[in-house]
Amino acid sequence: MKRAGRGSYVCRPPSYRSDLNREADFIEEIARLAGYDRIAATQPLARSSPPVDDASRSTLARVREVLVGQGMNEMVSHRFVSSEWNARVAGLAPAAGRGVGLVNPMTADAPEMRRSLVPNLLAAAARNRRQGEAWIRAFEIGHVFWTDGEIREIAAVGGLLTGALPQRGLLREDRAESFYDAKGAVEALLTELRVDGVAWGAAEAPPFLHPGKAAVLRRGPDALGYVGGLHPGVASLAELGADTWVFELDFKKLESYASRRISFQPLPKYPTVVRDLAIVADETFEAQAVLDTIAQSSDLPVESVRVFDLYRGTPLPAGKKSLAYSISYRASDRTLTDDEVNRLHQRLVERVTRQLGVELRG
Repeated sequence: MKRAGRGSYVCRPPSYRSDLNREADFIEEIARLAGYDRIAATQPLARSSPPVDDASRSTLARVREVLVGQGMNEMVSHRFVSSEWNARVAGLAPAAGRGVGLVNPMTADAPEMRRSLVPNLLAAAARNRRQGEAWIRAFEIGHVFWTDGEIREIAAVGGLLTGALPQRGLLREDRAESFYDAKGAVEALLTELRVDGVAWGAAEAPPFLHPGKAAVLRRGPDALGYVGGLHPGVASLAELGADTWVFELDFKKLESYASRRISFQPLPKYPTVVRDLAIVADETFEAQAVLDTIAQSSDLPVESVRVFDLYRGTPLPAGKKSLAYSISYRASDRTLTDDEVNRLHQRLVERVTRQLGVELRG
């Protein structure tokens, strides 16, 4: 070894030291000969910075917290799926969207990027069902892909509910998962994110869902997602029963409509007065129509309204159903009397029956 300038040396190993080939080898040899204990112990320089306030990350954490609170388990799956399932379940992709093929797929049976989170959730549920799990609630947060000449990618939230509800303590409901359980999970998510003004309609439900047991969520002009039961043919192919319910939501649209500002108002001084409304309508009638009509009645002091009953059977004729609503009235400047509420409620009843062509249930 000889000096080759300030701070540098030229090293030539002996012929019997063929292990010395690189600069690092010579540095290690010097340290060994000089003694490792003579090398000062120092920590590498690391610059730290405060965490970035990422709104999307915070929203994702809230979504996970809500769905876990609904008794759902998070699943993580590959982003690849078979061509058949990609064509069968389009998910949030538009009708003109096509699957994105892989040049070098990992497996021959999954040659495309997924257009929806649902197929992999179905596959996971079927595997769990074969292992003896009778009740499954699961969700996944991930990206979906399609192409319309240009490859598109969006973040989505998908969920699945299937099976009979288990006994909880002394409570045993003896029923399977239903549309209302899946809808309730989605509504809990909307409530947590404070996404208001969402309308539910069945007209645009995807074809892989059961007709009459599905709904699309809309906020203004935007479709936020869908919820519903699987079409019997799709459920059979997935090796799952008819009690399988799924939902899928566009995460970015949800986030864009989520309220980031919390406003408070004083507790009301005056009590509410509750009246019920029960109507008889055709089987195809949507409960949302009554909610929309009441929401447009700004001249009436309606504070809230909710659907609390759905009935089919005797004495209603075939093809008819009964829907019952609970309506809360409250004035901000006085206590409403019973006579006043009765008159207001009668105006609302006449407006609903006239505009929607439904009948009062006797």
